[in-house]
Amino acid sequence: MDVPLSRKLRKAAQNLPNLLQGFNIYVNREKLRLIDRTFSSLFPGDRSFADLGGIWKVNAAYSRYSLKKFPIDRGILFDTDIPSGLNSRLRRYQKLEVIQGDFGDQTIVDRIGYVDVIYVFDVLLHQANPH
Repeated sequence: MDVPLSRKLRKAAQNLPNLLQGFNIYVNREKLRLIDRTFSSLFPGDRSFADLGGIWKVNAAYSRYSLKKFPIDRGILFDTDIPSGLNSRLRRYQKLEVIQGDFGDQTIVDRIGYVDVIYVFDVLLHQANPH
Protein backbone atom coordinates (compact mmCIF):
# COMPACT_ATOMS: atom_id res chain seq x y z
CA MET A 1 0.00 0.00 0.00
CA ASP A 2 1.20 3.47 -0.85
CA VAL A 3 2.59 5.22 2.25
CA PRO A 4 0.64 8.49 1.73
CA LEU A 5 -2.57 6.50 1.19
CA SER A 6 -1.87 4.48 4.33
CA ARG A 7 -1.35 7.68 6.30
CA LYS A 8 -4.62 9.14 4.96
CA LEU A 9 -6.55 5.99 5.86
CA ARG A 10 -5.09 5.98 9.37
CA LYS A 11 -5.96 9.66 9.79
CA ALA A 12 -9.50 9.03 8.54
CA ALA A 13 -9.94 6.14 11.01
CA GLN A 14 -8.65 8.30 13.88
CA ASN A 15 -11.07 11.11 13.01
CA LEU A 16 -14.14 8.96 12.42
CA PRO A 17 -15.41 9.34 16.03
CA ASN A 18 -15.22 13.14 15.69
CA LEU A 19 -17.11 13.12 12.42
CA LEU A 20 -19.79 10.80 13.80
CA GLN A 21 -20.33 13.22 16.72
CA GLY A 22 -20.62 16.17 14.35
CA PHE A 23 -17.16 17.57 15.08
CA ASN A 24 -14.42 18.34 12.59
CA ILE A 25 -11.02 16.67 12.33
CA TYR A 26 -9.31 19.29 14.52
CA VAL A 27 -11.20 18.34 17.67
CA ASN A 28 -8.79 16.55 19.98
CA ARG A 29 -10.21 13.37 21.53
CA GLU A 30 -7.85 13.72 24.50
CA LYS A 31 -9.33 17.11 25.32
CA LEU A 32 -12.81 15.60 25.25
CA ARG A 33 -11.60 12.90 27.65
CA LEU A 34 -10.14 15.60 29.90
CA ILE A 35 -13.51 17.35 29.98
CA ASP A 36 -15.15 14.01 30.81
CA ARG A 37 -12.72 13.41 33.66
CA THR A 38 -13.09 16.93 34.98
CA PHE A 39 -16.88 16.89 35.23
CA SER A 40 -17.26 13.17 36.05
CA SER A 41 -14.43 12.39 38.45
CA LEU A 42 -12.41 15.39 39.56
CA PHE A 43 -15.16 17.97 40.09
CA PRO A 44 -18.52 16.25 39.61
CA GLY A 45 -20.43 19.08 41.30
CA ASP A 46 -19.12 21.82 39.02
CA ARG A 47 -21.76 23.37 36.81
CA SER A 48 -20.08 26.23 34.93
CA PHE A 49 -17.21 26.76 32.53
CA ALA A 50 -15.53 29.42 30.41
CA ASP A 51 -13.99 28.36 27.11
CA LEU A 52 -11.26 30.86 26.19
CA GLY A 53 -10.58 31.03 22.48
CA GLY A 54 -12.85 28.06 21.83
CA ILE A 55 -13.83 28.91 18.26
CA TRP A 56 -10.66 28.71 16.19
CA LYS A 57 -10.56 25.52 14.10
CA VAL A 58 -12.90 23.57 16.44
CA ASN A 59 -16.09 25.66 16.07
CA ALA A 60 -16.95 25.64 19.77
CA ALA A 61 -16.79 21.84 19.90
CA TYR A 62 -15.58 21.66 23.52
CA SER A 63 -18.33 24.00 24.74
CA ARG A 64 -21.01 22.17 22.77
CA TYR A 65 -19.75 18.81 24.03
CA SER A 66 -19.81 19.99 27.65
CA LEU A 67 -23.34 21.36 27.38
CA LYS A 68 -24.67 18.19 25.78
CA LYS A 69 -22.98 15.75 28.13
CA PHE A 70 -23.08 17.39 31.57
CA PRO A 71 -25.62 19.28 33.70
CA ILE A 72 -24.08 22.69 33.03
CA ASP A 73 -25.92 25.73 34.37
CA ARG A 74 -23.70 28.34 32.72
CA GLY A 75 -21.19 28.19 29.89
CA ILE A 76 -19.24 31.11 28.51
CA LEU A 77 -17.45 30.96 25.19
CA PHE A 78 -15.39 33.79 23.90
CA ASP A 79 -13.01 34.45 21.10
CA THR A 80 -11.85 37.40 19.06
CA ASP A 81 -13.52 36.18 15.88
CA ILE A 82 -16.90 34.41 15.78
CA PRO A 83 -18.27 33.64 12.32
CA SER A 84 -21.89 34.80 12.02
CA GLY A 85 -23.17 31.39 10.89
CA LEU A 86 -21.62 29.67 13.89
CA ASN A 87 -22.80 32.42 16.22
CA SER A 88 -26.40 31.89 15.11
CA ARG A 89 -26.08 28.10 15.65
CA LEU A 90 -24.64 28.66 19.13
CA ARG A 91 -27.70 30.71 20.13
CA ARG A 92 -29.60 27.40 20.33
CA TYR A 93 -27.71 26.64 23.53
CA GLN A 94 -29.66 28.59 26.13
CA LYS A 95 -27.05 28.10 28.83
CA LEU A 96 -24.17 29.33 26.66
CA GLU A 97 -23.16 32.98 26.55
CA VAL A 98 -21.04 33.83 23.51
CA ILE A 99 -18.76 36.85 23.86
CA GLN A 100 -16.63 38.34 21.13
CA GLY A 101 -13.53 40.04 22.43
CA ASP A 102 -10.06 39.61 23.86
CA PHE A 103 -9.99 37.71 27.14
CA GLY A 104 -7.01 39.80 28.19
CA ASP A 105 -9.33 42.80 28.38
CA GLN A 106 -10.45 43.55 31.95
CA THR A 107 -14.04 44.28 30.89
CA ILE A 108 -14.24 40.75 29.44
CA VAL A 109 -12.80 39.29 32.63
CA ASP A 110 -15.35 41.22 34.69
CA ARG A 111 -18.16 40.05 32.43
CA ILE A 112 -17.20 36.39 32.97
CA GLY A 113 -17.16 36.62 36.73
CA TYR A 114 -16.86 33.33 38.60
CA VAL A 115 -16.88 29.95 36.84
CA ASP A 116 -15.93 26.49 38.08
CA VAL A 117 -13.75 25.38 35.15
CA ILE A 118 -11.79 27.30 32.52
CA TYR A 119 -10.73 25.78 29.19
CA VAL A 120 -7.57 27.32 27.76
CA PHE A 121 -6.94 24.89 24.92
CA ASP A 122 -4.43 26.11 22.31
CA VAL A 123 -4.44 29.77 23.24
CA LEU A 124 -0.82 30.22 24.31
CA LEU A 125 0.38 30.07 20.70
CA HIS A 126 -1.72 33.17 20.00
CA GLN A 127 -0.58 35.02 23.12
CA ALA A 128 3.13 34.51 22.51
CA ASN A 129 3.18 36.95 19.57
CA PRO A 130 0.08 39.16 19.71
CA HIS A 131 -0.66 41.62 16.89
